Amino acid sequence: MSLILPLIFKLAVTSFAEAPHPLRDTSMVAGCIIEAKTGKVVWSRDKDTPRYPASTTKIMTCLLMLENYGPEDIITAPKDVDKVRESSMNLKPFERVRVKNMAYALMLRSANDGCYAIAMQMDGSVKKFAERMNNRAKEIGCEHTHFDNPNGLNDKNHTISPYDLCLIAREAMKRPDFREVVKTEKKIIDRSINTKDRLMVSRNKYLWKDPSADGIKTGWTIPAGHTYVGSATRNGTEFIDSLMNAPHWMDDHQKMLTWAFDNYETKLIQNAGPIKFPNLKVAAELRDDVYACVNKNRDRVESLFVPATGSHTFKKGDVVGTLDVTDGDGYTQHIPVYATEDQPDGAYAAAAAISPGGTMGLTLFAVIGTLAAGTIIYRGIIRAQSRI
Repeated sequence: MSLILPLIFKLAVTSFAEAPHPLRDTSMVAGCIIEAKTGKVVWSRDKDTPRYPASTTKIMTCLLMLENYGPEDIITAPKDVDKVRESSMNLKPFERVRVKNMAYALMLRSANDGCYAIAMQMDGSVKKFAERMNNRAKEIGCEHTHFDNPNGLNDKNHTISPYDLCLIAREAMKRPDFREVVKTEKKIIDRSINTKDRLMVSRNKYLWKDPSADGIKTGWTIPAGHTYVGSATRNGTEFIDSLMNAPHWMDDHQKMLTWAFDNYETKLIQNAGPIKFPNLKVAAELRDDVYACVNKNRDRVESLFVPATGSHTFKKGDVVGTLDVTDGDGYTQHIPVYATEDQPDGAYAAAAAISPGGTMGLTLFAVIGTLAAGTIIYRGIIRAQSRI
């Protein structure tokens, strides 16, 4: 009997062992997947270690150009533009290219010389433009990023983490003009001098493979290996992923998307517009629709209204609290709630019945605690599947 028991125990343990993760055998050294509306990380591998990004750098360069110029504005190539090596749109000194066309050159042709022209026009030097890139990265929320140049040519100090790449791509994809560019397979542009070199063809071959693909950017150098930042949208759910040092980046990307769409979906939780909470007598609103990225196996979503601390005297436009939305994986978003009127006499009163705004109103049903300053938190729990 003593010989049989260990065997039975071993078999029992083996039968309940967790199956290997479907993305375990992907070729990338590091990577990350986020849901676009919420920014939630649904999968990652070494997501915070800075690595060489190669030409995925150009996402930031293009974003800065689009944020600072109009589509018809002109980028003029500097006199030394022909010194820029590797991937090129073959700019000539003092050549003039409209911003809308330069965006296609950057994101489809991966034009290093175009990036240099942008940097020199905006800030007069690569060093100063890199400072602009780093400052913008910090504004977006990047914590493991250091840009040294506008194009991604190898530099030992030019590094970014997979998660930060996703954050920058998410910011860029909020712009319709950027989305249009990176989804384009080929584009004929206008230019002032080198008029025979007008066809820009995307190096992102995944665009031809998947009709749900939104772009975004490929990259490669010897030290970086293959890098990629991609996006796809299916049935209202969009995922953005990054892959670093991925020999089989296209296969990896497809596996990542398949896994993400199989396991997660985006659900509307609350419409933008007027919203009321117990104990809050100032008129308030949500300025944007509220979404949750729900795990299909854990679809419960919990919502808490957390009033602002400190003074309860508000003016129109002030933040009166946050709607904290927590999904079944424990990921929490803190959504600002804004006053839509002045309330000089104090915003909080005795609890009143809730009347949420929007067609997807939350069911708030319990007071769960009282803070030391007398602030009350209200909870609502829904199941995302009930809103399908």
